[in-house]
Amino acid sequence: MKCSKCGKIIDDDSRFCRFCGNPVETVEETVQKEEIKEEKKTGMVLDLEELEEEEDEDEGFIGVFLKNINPLHLVAFAVLLCLLVSVTVFAVLKKDNKNLDEDVLGDSENPTAELIVWDDAESTTVEDEEETVSDEEAQDTVDEAFYDPDFTDDKGIHEYELIIDDLSWTEAYQECINKGGYLVRLNSDEETEYVLKQISKEGYDNVYFYIGASRNEDSKDYYWVNSDAKHFGEALNKSLDYESYWLYGEPSYKDTDLGTEECFLDMLNHPDEGKWYFNDISDDGLYSFMKGKKRIGYICEYENK
Repeated sequence: MKCSKCGKIIDDDSRFCRFCGNPVETVEETVQKEEIKEEKKTGMVLDLEELEEEEDEDEGFIGVFLKNINPLHLVAFAVLLCLLVSVTVFAVLKKDNKNLDEDVLGDSENPTAELIVWDDAESTTVEDEEETVSDEEAQDTVDEAFYDPDFTDDKGIHEYELIIDDLSWTEAYQECINKGGYLVRLNSDEETEYVLKQISKEGYDNVYFYIGASRNEDSKDYYWVNSDAKHFGEALNKSLDYESYWLYGEPSYKDTDLGTEECFLDMLNHPDEGKWYFNDISDDGLYSFMKGKKRIGYICEYENK
């Protein structure tokens, strides 16, 4: 046999190698040793299997499933789950949108169902919106019952009378008619300058003077008024000819302090600027702060006096 260390040929019954001195195992010892190795190997395999079984028991079904599943199968499962969730969410949203459409549009089988238009603050019907539009259009529409499209004013410079009296606008208007004239209508820059010079000459620079212009309460436009109490010509608050005549922020259309509509015009002298401006007032609005102070007046214009 051969020495297991040096590989030299030695006698079968040798206990040591005569060349290297290495102990020599007998055939029986070698067989016995191999059997022991085999037994240990088999025991280790059994121990490993028992350990794996114990781990499987600890991990449970999910753990074993995730441990043994193919990664590609896991990816495919995740993609399928995402698709399923997406389809479900889409179906729910579509159903909700359908219900919302039915709420907003009403019953589609009923042709008389009312259409609702939603606003951020409140809801209104189409019918309400049409009424609102009609109201806005009415503000820009001339009331034919109080408008004379054929009236032509004499735009020359005439005779003017300045009267100081605690009257309302309508009372002042009627007084001028009674005197054979009318409440002044300023048709040009030249006429306005002429009247202002007369006011300054007579010492009435601190007086509020009524002038012959008004509006209907359901309108936002001011016009000159003729002796028949009818409006005529172009709206003063829209005409470029009178753009510089208006006091800043006017016309305001309503007295917020008194809570009254302002449908008439007066003319006042701005103390800081020394310039006269148009201002809208209520019929007797000057009473509240000017009555008894000799600062309420009106101007009568006469063409044939």
